[in-house]
Amino acid sequence: DWGYAPEYVDAMWRMMDHTHPEDFVIATGEMHTVRSFVEKAFSAIGRSIVWDGSGQNEVGYDAATGQKYVMVDPAMYRPAEVHALCGDPTKAVQELGWKPVVRCDRLVEIMIEHDMAALSGERYDPLATMGRFFPFKGLDEHQPLCNS
Repeated sequence: DWGYAPEYVDAMWRMMDHTHPEDFVIATGEMHTVRSFVEKAFSAIGRSIVWDGSGQNEVGYDAATGQKYVMVDPAMYRPAEVHALCGDPTKAVQELGWKPVVRCDRLVEIMIEHDMAALSGERYDPLATMGRFFPFKGLDEHQPLCNS
């Protein structure tokens, strides 16, 4: 489940502002593999990746140059790896009026845009390019932080 941090902060604010404490799942409700994420990242910079091998021996190469960019590192596995994680945000949508807007494709683009700007020495502000696409509750300086 790949979600956009500013949206998750908005969800946290809505939980704090909720009438009474409850548990909510904050998630996109979508599943994407690391392989899919890598493919989206390559696509965002105008490149393609080809895969060779499988399992721990799988390697990703730039389709145009043949340069190896992706390798599996078993040291990065978590001890109790869960292979499929997908949250159901239905309760947050229904009770908080929250819903994820930035989907995985756009999240990858935001991350790539940020890194490309950093490499060129520029500052990247995704909200400046995207506009205010979701309501941040509590940004009004006169609104109290929590219900009293």
